[in-house]
Amino acid sequence: MSWSSCSSSSAGQSFSDGLWSNSQLYDSDEPDDRSVSESIRWSPYHRSEEHLPNHMRPASIRFCQDSILSEFRNGIPLEDVIDELLRGELFVEDFPPIRVFLRDGTDIDGEIQGDINLSTDTYSLDNRRLFVFQKFAERSYDEVTIPVVWIDLADVDEDKLTTDCDGEEIRVRGPCTYR
Repeated sequence: MSWSSCSSSSAGQSFSDGLWSNSQLYDSDEPDDRSVSESIRWSPYHRSEEHLPNHMRPASIRFCQDSILSEFRNGIPLEDVIDELLRGELFVEDFPPIRVFLRDGTDIDGEIQGDINLSTDTYSLDNRRLFVFQKFAERSYDEVTIPVVWIDLADVDEDKLTTDCDGEEIRVRGPCTYR
């Protein structure tokens, strides 16, 4: 299947063309692309530098939803972005950090309780970008880590928590050769 089979209204344009602002790289459908809720706190999140990393391997982050669309909000297909990353036309640093949260191992106030396993307790709110980075990392010869920003579970809309497989996989709605 060729990339042209994933047509979009942005045909012929790509992330690396420089036509897309960082705000268009967010997965949220909210008017303010960084907003999850009005009360979101980005970095303070009971974050002590020795406990919560600011970079993680994509494979160690789970999806919070059961499915994603096959393109970003700006119409660019996910697989085109994966391909641009693989060709070296885009870099991980070109993207905003992935918003992550601890789904298990925290109390109602978001405070860490006992031992946590970052590989099984960390979920992403930015599922399309996480999918892109996971597929890129699977095919890359280099170790891939991505920047993350920790948010409170209390600030995540419960409607976004739809995974039925503990976030280990996600279904792509629409044409995409990467599965």
